[in-house]
Amino acid sequence: MSMPWQVAEDGQQFRVAPVRSDHFDGDIYAEEVPVERGLCLASIDVDEDKHTKSTPDGSTARVIFPNSADAVELPVENLPSGQRSIVGDAATPFVGALLRFLGSIDSIVQVPSAAGNVEASLCVGYSLLQIHVRFIAPKVCPTSVAAVWTRLSGDSVDFLSTMRACSEYIQASGLKALEVPAGWTGTLPFQGPLLPHFGAKAGFPEVTPPVTPSGSHLVSLLDVEPCAEEDCEDLIALAESPEERLRAEAAVAMAKMFEGVDAEVFRSVLAKRPKVVMALLRDHACVLAAPALAAKLANVGAVDAGSVVSVLVERLQDEQTPLGVKQLARALAQCANDLRPPPAEAAKFVETISAYSTNDEATRRFLRESVHALQGC
Repeated sequence: MSMPWQVAEDGQQFRVAPVRSDHFDGDIYAEEVPVERGLCLASIDVDEDKHTKSTPDGSTARVIFPNSADAVELPVENLPSGQRSIVGDAATPFVGALLRFLGSIDSIVQVPSAAGNVEASLCVGYSLLQIHVRFIAPKVCPTSVAAVWTRLSGDSVDFLSTMRACSEYIQASGLKALEVPAGWTGTLPFQGPLLPHFGAKAGFPEVTPPVTPSGSHLVSLLDVEPCAEEDCEDLIALAESPEERLRAEAAVAMAKMFEGVDAEVFRSVLAKRPKVVMALLRDHACVLAAPALAAKLANVGAVDAGSVVSVLVERLQDEQTPLGVKQLARALAQCANDLRPPPAEAAKFVETISAYSTNDEATRRFLRESVHALQGC
């Protein structure tokens, strides 16, 4: 909308005077060279998607990995579109907390390269979960660190649950950690207060939707009657299957049954079938579940603890996987404490266990406990 001209007291409109040519004639700094006009800004490299490639001073996140004296500069990349990530703002403490989390659960962790890529084998729910984690500096904030997770094998629900538990562990360590969706390109809310749960309020969609309202994929036991002994026959038949995969599934199901309402019934069934338990314990395909199953049965007297210890020591010498060795060593420590009186082969067991060498600290601790129990029983 145009504004009317102001009117003078005499009722006449103001007239615009002609502009004098000597009021401003070109650049007033023309005769004073050199002169810098305006602000001098640092240049920032921007890619085709309008994302910053580097900070003005060129700094990116640097990490000192375990067993390394020199800091490693992380590669600056976009967050992958097909992989989930956890991001943090303090690179070295963040990586340290993540590795401590993996070491605190039932796992074997390896950092095979100087770049700090992590490979881990986890025993989750008596099953194998293999993951790969690599560290990058996200383009949206190159001074931050992102742990990009990949599930190599195993259950997807267990993978998401483990990733969420890792994020919560890092936050409990007093560090900032945020699980972000795959391919996230927005800003990271590290400049403001970090919310305990990120969702629509923080501008993030739900990353790992909980299977239950509590956020856990485990549900409480139903108030139902336990099964009958004849109901267990199909599972016993599965444990005697010629197929490795079916025997492994049977061992996992049996171990989990001792955590439910059918525990007492199933204990009495397996007490009458000790050969089934020993066969599973000798089976390489069942190494993640059968040792725990045998240890539980030995603890309640359903199978002979001395027989279980003998098979565990035997299996310890031919098991090839470090995670499998860890399960055998844990079960051995539990069963050795249940031996009363000591078996005739106790001295031989001590010699064999003492000679076993492993790089995993938790496995060594289990073996030391086994030797102490066998020597004192």
